Amino acid sequence: ANYYGRLVSLEGVPISILMQNLTIQSGCSQLVDLPTTPQSFIIMNDVTLKDFVFPADSLVSAVNSTFTANSVFVQNTSSHMILKSSTISLANYSCISNHIIDYQGGCFNLDGSNITISNSTFEKNSASSGGAFYTVNMPPINISGISSNNASLYGQNFASEAVGYNLTLFRI
Repeated sequence: ANYYGRLVSLEGVPISILMQNLTIQSGCSQLVDLPTTPQSFIIMNDVTLKDFVFPADSLVSAVNSTFTANSVFVQNTSSHMILKSSTISLANYSCISNHIIDYQGGCFNLDGSNITISNSTFEKNSASSGGAFYTVNMPPINISGISSNNASLYGQNFASEAVGYNLTLFRI
């Protein structure tokens, strides 16, 4: 029998979470669920998530949080990261071979968040919309050093519902 659960689940109270030097392989749970937690911090340093299955749609789900990921490797998962009204910083982030059939954004589903991405790779990901990213109500995204090769019915790498959406890609 499989156990499905959450590593951290909290509502209404700010929290700081540090995941460092962590490898999870063949896991089947949600890592973080912060649906109403204000001003929380999620930091991932040197983290590997591989062959991860969760029957819901997200590895991390957070609102009004700061999400920082340095040297994070995510491969072959059936889940993505959902971040709303958050600040996101990705450096040396790899998201490879994630397949989310019934959800939007193979790696990230973002709503009203600010994101900065540098020296990162998003390859062979797929979703119903946005092979790597699905965005709503977003300011321009600045990206440097990105490699991408993703698939989706709507938006190979990025898909957005936002009206007047601007996307700026910088390649090094």
